[in-house]
Amino acid sequence: REAEMISGTGYQKVDSADAPKARCCSRQVCGAIAAVVVALCVAFVFDCHILREPWVQVESSGKPLIDKYLGGRQTLNYWNLQPQRPNSMLLDCEAALEDNRTFAGFAYGSLPAARAARLMYNCTRVPGLFEQVPEVLRGVFWMKGNGFPEELAVMHMGQWFPAERTLVFPQAPFMWAWPDGVPADAPFHGKLYTPAMLDLVPWVMPASGMGFSLKFVDCPGSSRLPYQAGTMANNSLLDLYTLELDASASPPGSKWLRGIYGGPPLLGRCKCVSIGSYDLTKIIDGDGEPIEPQFSEFVEYMGDTRIVFNSGLKDQALNESLEAEDFTKASFRLKELYCTETETDVLGICGSPKIVNQREVEEMLVM
Repeated sequence: REAEMISGTGYQKVDSADAPKARCCSRQVCGAIAAVVVALCVAFVFDCHILREPWVQVESSGKPLIDKYLGGRQTLNYWNLQPQRPNSMLLDCEAALEDNRTFAGFAYGSLPAARAARLMYNCTRVPGLFEQVPEVLRGVFWMKGNGFPEELAVMHMGQWFPAERTLVFPQAPFMWAWPDGVPADAPFHGKLYTPAMLDLVPWVMPASGMGFSLKFVDCPGSSRLPYQAGTMANNSLLDLYTLELDASASPPGSKWLRGIYGGPPLLGRCKCVSIGSYDLTKIIDGDGEPIEPQFSEFVEYMGDTRIVFNSGLKDQALNESLEAEDFTKASFRLKELYCTETETDVLGICGSPKIVNQREVEEMLVM
Protein backbone atom coordinates (compact mmCIF):
# COMPACT_ATOMS: atom_id res chain seq x y z
CA ARG A 1 0.00 0.00 0.00
CA GLU A 2 1.03 3.57 -0.38
CA ALA A 3 3.46 4.55 2.34
CA GLU A 4 2.82 7.63 4.44
CA MET A 5 5.87 9.85 4.58
CA ILE A 6 6.70 10.66 8.17
CA SER A 7 9.76 11.27 10.31
CA GLY A 8 11.82 8.45 11.74
CA THR A 9 15.46 7.51 11.24
CA GLY A 10 16.98 4.07 11.56
CA TYR A 11 15.05 0.99 12.49
CA GLN A 12 14.93 -1.57 15.25
CA LYS A 13 15.90 -5.14 14.38
CA VAL A 14 13.57 -7.77 15.77
CA ASP A 15 15.23 -11.09 16.56
CA SER A 16 13.14 -14.03 17.71
CA ALA A 17 16.11 -15.44 19.54
CA ASP A 18 15.79 -12.66 22.08
CA ALA A 19 12.23 -13.63 23.02
CA PRO A 20 11.86 -15.12 26.51
CA LYS A 21 10.94 -18.81 26.58
CA ALA A 22 7.59 -19.48 28.24
CA ARG A 23 7.11 -22.55 30.38
CA CYS A 24 3.30 -22.55 30.59
CA CYS A 25 2.49 -24.26 27.31
CA SER A 26 3.82 -26.79 24.87
CA ARG A 27 6.82 -26.01 22.71
CA GLN A 28 4.70 -26.13 19.55
CA VAL A 29 2.05 -23.71 20.89
CA CYS A 30 4.61 -21.30 22.29
CA GLY A 31 6.58 -21.48 19.08
CA ALA A 32 3.49 -20.65 17.04
CA ILE A 33 2.62 -17.73 19.32
CA ALA A 34 6.18 -16.43 19.18
CA ALA A 35 6.21 -16.68 15.39
CA VAL A 36 3.00 -14.67 15.11
CA VAL A 37 4.25 -12.00 17.53
CA VAL A 38 7.58 -11.71 15.74
CA ALA A 39 5.85 -11.52 12.37
CA LEU A 40 3.61 -8.72 13.58
CA CYS A 41 6.53 -6.86 15.12
CA VAL A 42 8.64 -7.22 11.98
CA ALA A 43 5.73 -6.03 9.83
CA PHE A 44 5.12 -3.04 12.11
CA VAL A 45 8.76 -2.03 12.31
CA PHE A 46 9.21 -2.53 8.56
CA ASP A 47 6.16 -0.38 7.84
CA CYS A 48 7.15 2.27 10.35
CA HIS A 49 10.86 2.54 9.61
CA ILE A 50 11.35 1.28 6.07
CA LEU A 51 8.19 1.94 4.04
CA ARG A 52 7.72 5.24 5.78
CA GLU A 53 10.95 6.81 4.60
CA PRO A 54 12.01 9.92 6.56
CA TRP A 55 11.59 12.38 3.69
CA VAL A 56 10.17 14.89 6.14
CA GLN A 57 13.09 16.21 8.12
CA VAL A 58 12.86 17.13 11.79
CA GLU A 59 15.31 20.01 11.53
CA SER A 60 13.78 23.47 11.47
CA SER A 61 13.31 25.10 8.07
CA GLY A 62 13.14 28.51 9.69
CA LYS A 63 16.79 29.40 10.22
CA PRO A 64 17.68 30.00 6.54
CA LEU A 65 14.71 32.36 6.27
CA ILE A 66 15.68 34.19 9.46
CA ASP A 67 19.28 34.69 8.28
CA LYS A 68 18.52 35.50 4.63
CA TYR A 69 15.31 37.52 4.70
CA LEU A 70 14.53 38.72 8.21
CA GLY A 71 17.85 40.17 9.28
CA GLY A 72 18.04 37.83 12.26
CA ARG A 73 14.53 38.59 13.49
CA GLN A 74 13.12 35.43 15.04
CA THR A 75 9.46 36.05 14.23
CA LEU A 76 7.21 36.76 11.28
CA ASN A 77 3.81 38.13 12.30
CA TYR A 78 0.93 39.49 10.27
CA TRP A 79 2.04 43.08 10.82
CA ASN A 80 5.42 42.15 9.22
CA LEU A 81 3.93 40.70 6.03
CA GLN A 82 4.76 42.59 2.86
CA PRO A 83 2.59 43.95 1.42
CA GLN A 84 0.14 44.64 4.22
CA ARG A 85 -3.62 44.08 4.10
CA PRO A 86 -5.30 47.46 3.55
CA ASN A 87 -6.86 48.76 6.76
CA SER A 88 -10.03 49.62 4.86
CA MET A 89 -10.42 45.93 3.95
CA LEU A 90 -10.12 44.90 7.59
CA LEU A 91 -12.68 47.49 8.69
CA ASP A 92 -15.16 46.39 6.01
CA CYS A 93 -14.76 42.77 7.10
CA GLU A 94 -15.32 43.60 10.74
CA ALA A 95 -18.45 45.56 9.84
CA ALA A 96 -19.84 42.50 8.04
CA LEU A 97 -19.82 40.40 11.24
CA GLU A 98 -22.73 39.88 13.62
CA ASP A 99 -22.85 39.25 17.37
CA ASN A 100 -19.76 41.41 17.87
CA ARG A 101 -17.98 41.23 21.21
CA THR A 102 -14.54 41.64 22.76
CA PHE A 103 -12.57 39.47 25.14
CA ALA A 104 -9.14 40.12 26.67
CA GLY A 105 -7.99 42.58 24.03
CA PHE A 106 -9.41 40.91 20.90
CA ALA A 107 -12.61 41.51 18.94
CA TYR A 108 -14.86 38.73 17.69
CA GLY A 109 -17.97 38.26 15.59
CA SER A 110 -19.81 35.44 13.90
CA LEU A 111 -21.80 34.50 10.78
CA PRO A 112 -23.73 31.48 9.45
CA ALA A 113 -21.47 28.94 7.77
CA ALA A 114 -21.99 29.78 4.08
CA ARG A 115 -21.55 33.53 4.54
CA ALA A 116 -18.59 32.99 6.85
CA ALA A 117 -16.64 30.94 4.31
CA ARG A 118 -17.11 33.54 1.58
CA LEU A 119 -16.19 36.40 3.90
CA MET A 120 -13.05 34.56 5.01
CA TYR A 121 -11.84 34.34 1.42
CA ASN A 122 -12.51 38.00 0.68
CA CYS A 123 -10.90 39.23 3.89
CA THR A 124 -7.63 37.37 3.40
CA ARG A 125 -7.07 37.80 -0.33
CA VAL A 126 -4.34 40.42 0.00
CA PRO A 127 -2.98 41.65 -3.36
CA GLY A 128 0.74 41.00 -3.59
CA LEU A 129 0.64 38.13 -1.11
CA PHE A 130 -2.15 35.99 -2.55
CA GLU A 131 -0.71 35.68 -6.06
CA GLN A 132 2.66 34.45 -4.80
CA VAL A 133 1.26 31.49 -2.86
CA PRO A 134 1.11 28.18 -4.80
CA GLU A 135 -2.29 27.77 -6.38
CA VAL A 136 -3.05 24.48 -4.60
CA LEU A 137 -2.85 26.29 -1.25
CA ARG A 138 -5.14 29.18 -2.16
CA GLY A 139 -8.73 29.18 -1.01
CA VAL A 140 -10.70 28.30 2.12
CA PHE A 141 -10.17 24.93 3.79
CA TRP A 142 -12.51 23.00 6.07
CA MET A 143 -10.79 21.00 8.81
CA LYS A 144 -13.07 18.02 8.22
CA GLY A 145 -12.84 15.45 10.99
CA ASN A 146 -10.76 17.62 13.31
CA GLY A 147 -11.69 16.71 16.88
CA PHE A 148 -10.49 20.11 18.12
CA PRO A 149 -13.08 22.94 17.88
CA GLU A 150 -11.67 24.55 14.74
CA GLU A 151 -13.53 24.69 11.43
CA LEU A 152 -11.94 26.84 8.71
CA ALA A 153 -8.48 28.06 7.76
CA VAL A 154 -6.70 29.87 4.95
CA MET A 155 -3.02 29.61 4.08
CA HIS A 156 -2.84 32.19 1.31
CA MET A 157 -2.37 35.13 3.69
CA GLY A 158 1.30 34.44 4.26
CA GLN A 159 4.80 35.06 2.94
CA TRP A 160 6.02 32.78 0.16
CA PHE A 161 9.79 32.21 -0.13
CA PRO A 162 10.26 30.65 -3.60
CA ALA A 163 13.95 29.72 -3.37
CA GLU A 164 13.29 27.76 -0.18
CA ARG A 165 9.88 26.50 -1.35
CA THR A 166 8.51 27.58 2.01
CA LEU A 167 5.27 29.29 3.02
CA VAL A 168 4.98 31.02 6.39
CA PHE A 169 1.53 32.15 7.48
CA PRO A 170 1.12 33.72 10.92
CA GLN A 171 -2.07 33.95 12.92
CA ALA A 172 -4.05 36.95 11.68
CA PRO A 173 -7.62 38.27 11.81
CA PHE A 174 -10.01 36.26 9.59
CA MET A 175 -7.48 33.56 8.64
CA TRP A 176 -8.76 31.00 11.18
CA ALA A 177 -12.31 30.30 12.35
CA TRP A 178 -14.02 28.39 15.17
CA PRO A 179 -17.53 27.16 15.98
CA ASP A 180 -19.75 28.97 18.46
CA GLY A 181 -21.31 25.68 19.54
CA VAL A 182 -21.25 21.94 18.89
CA PRO A 183 -22.28 20.72 15.39
CA ALA A 184 -24.62 17.74 15.54
CA ASP A 185 -22.06 15.39 13.98
CA ALA A 186 -18.93 16.83 15.60
CA PRO A 187 -16.00 14.37 15.62
CA PHE A 188 -15.75 12.07 18.64
CA HIS A 189 -19.29 13.11 19.58
CA GLY A 190 -18.01 16.60 20.36
CA LYS A 191 -16.02 15.47 23.40
CA LEU A 192 -13.47 18.26 22.90
CA TYR A 193 -16.12 20.89 22.20
CA THR A 194 -16.36 21.75 25.88
CA PRO A 195 -17.49 25.20 27.06
CA ALA A 196 -13.91 26.00 28.08
CA MET A 197 -12.57 25.05 24.66
CA LEU A 198 -15.26 26.97 22.77
CA ASP A 199 -14.59 30.09 24.84
CA LEU A 200 -10.81 29.99 25.02
CA VAL A 201 -9.46 28.48 21.80
CA PRO A 202 -10.50 31.51 19.67
CA TRP A 203 -8.57 33.68 22.13
CA VAL A 204 -5.58 31.45 22.81
CA MET A 205 -4.57 31.03 19.17
CA PRO A 206 -4.26 34.72 18.28
CA ALA A 207 -3.08 35.63 21.80
CA SER A 208 -0.21 33.14 21.68
CA GLY A 209 0.83 34.22 18.18
CA MET A 210 0.58 30.69 16.80
CA GLY A 211 1.79 30.45 13.21
CA PHE A 212 2.85 27.83 10.68
CA SER A 213 5.55 27.14 8.13
CA LEU A 214 5.17 24.69 5.25
CA LYS A 215 8.29 23.51 3.48
CA PHE A 216 7.63 21.83 0.14
CA VAL A 217 9.49 18.52 -0.09
CA ASP A 218 9.47 16.17 -3.07
CA CYS A 219 8.25 12.72 -2.19
CA PRO A 220 9.75 10.05 -4.52
CA GLY A 221 7.61 7.01 -5.18
CA SER A 222 4.40 8.39 -3.72
CA SER A 223 1.51 10.38 -5.09
CA ARG A 224 1.23 12.32 -1.84
CA LEU A 225 3.54 15.18 -1.04
CA PRO A 226 4.28 15.86 2.62
CA TYR A 227 4.82 19.35 3.94
CA GLN A 228 6.10 19.52 7.47
CA ALA A 229 4.32 22.11 9.59
CA GLY A 230 5.55 23.81 12.72
CA THR A 231 6.60 27.14 14.12
CA MET A 232 9.06 29.07 12.03
CA ALA A 233 11.74 29.53 14.69
CA ASN A 234 11.44 26.16 16.41
CA ASN A 235 10.27 23.01 14.68
CA SER A 236 11.34 20.44 17.30
CA LEU A 237 7.85 19.11 18.01
CA LEU A 238 7.02 16.13 20.18
CA ASP A 239 4.56 14.93 17.54
CA LEU A 240 4.90 15.03 13.77
CA TYR A 241 2.56 17.24 11.73
CA THR A 242 2.30 16.91 7.95
CA LEU A 243 0.16 17.91 5.00
CA GLU A 244 -0.08 15.06 2.51
CA LEU A 245 -1.64 15.82 -0.85
CA ASP A 246 -4.36 13.50 -2.11
CA ALA A 247 -3.46 13.53 -5.80
CA SER A 248 -6.66 11.70 -6.71
CA ALA A 249 -8.90 14.51 -5.47
CA SER A 250 -10.66 16.79 -7.93
CA PRO A 251 -9.96 19.61 -8.47
CA PRO A 252 -6.20 19.27 -7.78
CA GLY A 253 -5.19 20.47 -4.33
CA SER A 254 -8.70 20.22 -2.91
CA LYS A 255 -7.97 17.49 -0.37
CA TRP A 256 -5.03 16.96 1.95
CA LEU A 257 -4.42 14.62 4.84
CA ARG A 258 -3.51 16.72 7.87
CA GLY A 259 -1.30 14.08 9.42
CA ILE A 260 -0.79 14.19 13.16
CA TYR A 261 1.46 11.34 14.21
CA GLY A 262 2.90 10.16 17.48
CA GLY A 263 4.25 6.98 18.93
CA PRO A 264 5.20 5.29 22.20
CA PRO A 265 8.72 5.93 23.56
CA LEU A 266 9.84 2.41 22.63
CA LEU A 267 9.70 3.45 18.96
CA GLY A 268 12.22 6.22 19.50
CA ARG A 269 11.97 8.92 16.84
CA CYS A 270 9.54 6.93 14.73
CA LYS A 271 6.14 8.64 14.74
CA CYS A 272 3.75 6.35 12.91
CA VAL A 273 0.56 6.27 14.97
CA SER A 274 -2.20 8.64 13.87
CA ILE A 275 -3.37 10.66 16.88
CA GLY A 276 -6.00 12.97 15.46
CA SER A 277 -5.29 13.23 11.73
CA TYR A 278 -8.06 14.72 9.61
CA ASP A 279 -8.89 15.79 6.05
CA LEU A 280 -8.07 19.37 5.12
CA THR A 281 -10.76 19.90 2.49
CA LYS A 282 -10.97 22.92 0.21
CA ILE A 283 -14.49 24.34 -0.01
CA ILE A 284 -13.75 27.63 -1.82
CA ASP A 285 -11.18 27.68 -4.61
CA GLY A 286 -8.51 30.23 -5.44
CA ASP A 287 -10.99 32.22 -7.54
CA GLY A 288 -13.43 32.53 -4.67
CA GLU A 289 -15.92 30.01 -6.08
CA PRO A 290 -17.50 27.24 -3.95
CA ILE A 291 -16.28 23.71 -4.68
CA GLU A 292 -19.10 21.20 -4.77
CA PRO A 293 -20.12 18.97 -3.14
CA GLN A 294 -17.61 19.94 -0.42
CA PHE A 295 -19.07 23.40 0.18
CA SER A 296 -22.61 22.10 0.63
CA GLU A 297 -21.36 19.29 2.88
CA PHE A 298 -19.68 21.85 5.12
CA VAL A 299 -22.80 24.03 5.32
CA GLU A 300 -24.94 20.99 6.14
CA TYR A 301 -22.44 19.81 8.75
CA MET A 302 -22.45 23.17 10.54
CA GLY A 303 -26.25 23.44 10.51
CA ASP A 304 -27.30 26.25 12.86
CA THR A 305 -23.85 26.43 14.47
CA ARG A 306 -22.24 29.73 13.55
CA ILE A 307 -18.63 30.45 12.63
CA VAL A 308 -16.59 32.76 14.89
CA PHE A 309 -13.80 35.04 13.67
CA ASN A 310 -11.12 37.05 15.41
CA SER A 311 -11.53 40.42 13.75
CA GLY A 312 -8.60 42.25 15.28
CA LEU A 313 -6.63 43.48 18.25
CA LYS A 314 -8.34 46.23 20.26
CA ASP A 315 -6.01 46.90 23.20
CA GLN A 316 -3.60 49.74 22.46
CA ALA A 317 -0.96 48.76 25.02
CA LEU A 318 -0.87 45.20 23.76
CA ASN A 319 -0.75 46.34 20.16
CA GLU A 320 2.21 48.63 20.86
CA SER A 321 4.13 45.86 22.63
CA LEU A 322 3.55 43.41 19.80
CA GLU A 323 4.52 45.82 17.05
CA ALA A 324 7.68 46.64 19.01
CA GLU A 325 8.21 42.86 19.31
CA ASP A 326 8.53 43.15 23.06
CA PHE A 327 6.91 39.77 23.56
CA THR A 328 7.67 39.54 27.27
CA LYS A 329 5.77 42.76 27.92
CA ALA A 330 3.00 41.61 25.58
CA SER A 331 2.66 38.30 27.44
CA PHE A 332 2.18 40.02 30.77
CA ARG A 333 -0.34 42.41 29.21
CA LEU A 334 -2.23 39.41 27.81
CA LYS A 335 -2.29 37.85 31.25
CA GLU A 336 -3.55 41.09 32.77
CA LEU A 337 -6.36 41.35 30.21
CA TYR A 338 -7.35 37.73 30.59
CA CYS A 339 -7.36 37.77 34.38
CA THR A 340 -9.40 40.96 34.44
CA GLU A 341 -12.17 39.51 32.25
CA THR A 342 -12.22 35.78 32.98
CA GLU A 343 -14.65 34.43 35.55
CA THR A 344 -13.18 30.95 35.98
CA ASP A 345 -9.46 31.20 35.09
CA VAL A 346 -9.49 27.86 33.30
CA LEU A 347 -5.92 28.51 32.17
CA GLY A 348 -4.76 28.68 35.78
CA ILE A 349 -2.45 31.65 35.22
CA CYS A 350 -4.10 34.29 37.42
CA GLY A 351 -2.44 34.69 40.82
CA SER A 352 0.71 32.93 39.59
CA PRO A 353 3.84 33.95 37.68
CA LYS A 354 2.70 31.98 34.63
CA ILE A 355 2.04 33.69 31.32
CA VAL A 356 0.25 32.48 28.18
CA ASN A 357 1.88 29.37 26.69
CA GLN A 358 0.26 27.69 23.67
CA ARG A 359 1.29 24.07 24.31
CA GLU A 360 0.46 24.15 28.02
CA VAL A 361 -2.92 25.68 27.26
CA GLU A 362 -3.81 23.04 24.66
CA GLU A 363 -2.73 20.18 26.92
CA MET A 364 -4.68 21.59 29.84
CA LEU A 365 -7.83 22.17 27.79
CA VAL A 366 -7.79 18.67 26.31
CA MET A 367 -7.44 17.16 29.77
